[in-house]
Amino acid sequence: MTNTTTASVPPSRAGMASGIDMSARLITLAVNIALMGIFLVEGIASALQRAVPKGIELAQLRGAAEAIAAGNAEALATDRMIVGNLPEAAVQHGLIAGFGLVMIYAGAGALILAILSFILFRPGGTGLNNCK
Repeated sequence: MTNTTTASVPPSRAGMASGIDMSARLITLAVNIALMGIFLVEGIASALQRAVPKGIELAQLRGAAEAIAAGNAEALATDRMIVGNLPEAAVQHGLIAGFGLVMIYAGAGALILAILSFILFRPGGTGLNNCK
């Protein structure tokens, strides 16, 4: 990808093109990691909300969800007491639900990018392939 980016500009601009390519790649990576973290915590919190008795505050569940997502056993032990001794099955179900949302997000992103690539780069189409 970097070779294509730098080859598409004059040699005097190759460094700038490479820098833009790397910046775009790292920004996209950072945004996607943040979004996946949000989906993971929200999925875990949602599953915990269904698993614990009514009356537990959402902030306490979110704290437990963040501890589960981070793998922080000490914070999780503290939040388990607050939440009411979460059973191990609820924690596992929360992780499964959270990672399920992450996988749906990743799959949807890959599908959207594949469709866009097909539209833009198909042979004989009207996409970028036929630009002169």
